[in-house]
Amino acid sequence: MCGSSGEADEPIPAARSGAGRRTHPELSRLANRLAGQADPLARRLAAVFREEIPFYRPASADPEQQVLNSLRVNLRSVFLALGIGRLPDTGAAYATGEARARADVPLAAVLQASLLSTRFIWQALVDENRAGGAVPDGELLDAGAAVWEVVHHVTQAAVEGYREHQATRILAREHERSALLRALLEGRLTWPITPREAAEILGVGLQGSYVVVAAGLAQPGRRSLPGIDATLASLGIRSAWLVLPEVQAGIVAVPDEARRRELVDALRAEATGPIGVSPPFDDPAAAAPALQLANVALAATLRERGLVTVFDDDAFAVTAVAAAPVTGRAADRVLAGLDAARPEEQDLLLRTFLAWVAHDGQVARTAEELSCHANTIRRRLRRFESYTGKSLAKPRDLAELCLAVEVRIRRAPAAGGHAQPTTPPAGTVDRLIG
Repeated sequence: MCGSSGEADEPIPAARSGAGRRTHPELSRLANRLAGQADPLARRLAAVFREEIPFYRPASADPEQQVLNSLRVNLRSVFLALGIGRLPDTGAAYATGEARARADVPLAAVLQASLLSTRFIWQALVDENRAGGAVPDGELLDAGAAVWEVVHHVTQAAVEGYREHQATRILAREHERSALLRALLEGRLTWPITPREAAEILGVGLQGSYVVVAAGLAQPGRRSLPGIDATLASLGIRSAWLVLPEVQAGIVAVPDEARRRELVDALRAEATGPIGVSPPFDDPAAAAPALQLANVALAATLRERGLVTVFDDDAFAVTAVAAAPVTGRAADRVLAGLDAARPEEQDLLLRTFLAWVAHDGQVARTAEELSCHANTIRRRLRRFESYTGKSLAKPRDLAELCLAVEVRIRRAPAAGGHAQPTTPPAGTVDRLIG
């Protein structure tokens, strides 16, 4: 009953579904007379729409003519259906719904038009009967239920057409947004769209800073952070996301440090797997290298330390994985002396060193965590220095040891006592850190 179908003013075929309804002969003649008046009735109903629904106040004659054509076809269909006691064909109504969706008519306006149409059709029947019909009052009241059923049937078809068109359009838009975001993150945007224009289209704005987030996929093609865009939007944080072959990646607007902390807190609350966060950047054109840094932070994540690694907050961790062949060789050199110890002693000394570093060199707190005496911690640290030939009191030696151990806990011991740059087997990191 609403929209523009552009179909010719011809009878609509009988219903494809619905059982026949016994119709009073006079009511049938009444409905058929009104079907013949579809054109003036359409003009009157269009005036009602313009008065009560703001969206139906056209700025030009063409949209109004489309509405008139649609109303004429649908009114004639409804009255003919009432005349024969059958539900009408819904093809025109479905096309009307599609047309309304294409014209960006709000669904609320479509449904309001349907309610106004029901009232109008019922009033037209009452007025026509008063003017000279002979339908008994009881039969006319029964016709009210029939009017509701027929208009409801037509409205359902219109809403179905509307929603299917909207779903198709939304999918097309999402595909376009995903393609644009992927091009931005992969550094292959082409003229005429610039990175800044892409950021605006994606809804992350043009002002302030951004970060790129990379979340490892639990299963190929499936989001590891479902609903993260809505979660961030509820916090006032703008973002755009897509699933790449190996990660779910997003560009997030973080205009200040407070928003960046809110983002990290939200990611930690939602995380079920490792996540890396790039350093902030101001120009959307830097999104591609930022994704590379986010992937480095992702690779540096250890579950025992938390599922979210922020590139700028853990220099040793990201350095340990950024250039594995170089850092691996350097770690082997720094920890070569430790390889002479028994595996059990290596694990004990590494665990002690990591706890000592985590507690900022405070022996008492380290001893409390490891449930032993402070002097025991001191003896272990001295043995660690003896094996490695490094002094924990020298800043350079300590820095080398911290980096070397970060590399070592991400690699599995191989035959011959040499470490290989591979993922540690289950339990290795637990022994070193737990």
